[in-house]
Amino acid sequence: MSKKKLKIMVSSTVYGSESDLDAIYSILDGFGYEVVMSKEGNVYVPAGYTPKQACLKAVEDCDLFFGIVFPRYGSGITHEEFLKAEELREQLKEQLREKKKNLLLLLM
Repeated sequence: MSKKKLKIMVSSTVYGSESDLDAIYSILDGFGYEVVMSKEGNVYVPAGYTPKQACLKAVEDCDLFFGIVFPRYGSGITHEEFLKAEELREQLKEQLREKKKNLLLLLM
């Protein structure tokens, strides 16, 4: 019986950080995680959703949110993903504990 893969959403500014993000993706994927990352084109945008709405939904659906702030941080969507993750963490602490959802923030 196979275990469900832990879904990790990686949120960051892409431009100027492509090689770092490629390395992070490869490492997480190599450990067997399901990596959701807009740079990789795997943030699903359902019909009727904007890219921003799809990204915020991906934050809600992930098991772990991995936010990265590079020196060139500044994307509105990325900022809102961080705010959504913090909102989920603050408002739903008990539910997050039950779901084992965590917030990981890396400043580079």
